Amino acid sequence: MGNSAAKQRGKRAGKTGVYAVKDERFLSFPDKVFKIENLRSLAIESCHLSSLPEDFGSLGTSLKKLSLSGNSLSKFPDPRPFSLLEALDLSQNSFKQIPEGWN
Repeated sequence: MGNSAAKQRGKRAGKTGVYAVKDERFLSFPDKVFKIENLRSLAIESCHLSSLPEDFGSLGTSLKKLSLSGNSLSKFPDPRPFSLLEALDLSQNSFKQIPEGWN
């Protein structure tokens, strides 16, 4: 995907509170997600993510929908910051255990 398409996605996310990307290859979690104010919905699906950043929990203060399906994640952070979540999709990952509080 070109740089201009990524910029457009970032602008839309800033206005709508929704960031969604699918079938792209990420070497790491996109930092620009942390700059989106009032992020309500985050979908990063089938993007080859193998880990989440340590400060991923800081996104939980506003997220209502989270989908990280189809990646290669094996760990997920403490669920406490994600108390507003209404929908969660972590399917098709490589989780070995679910942190206490998610089950």
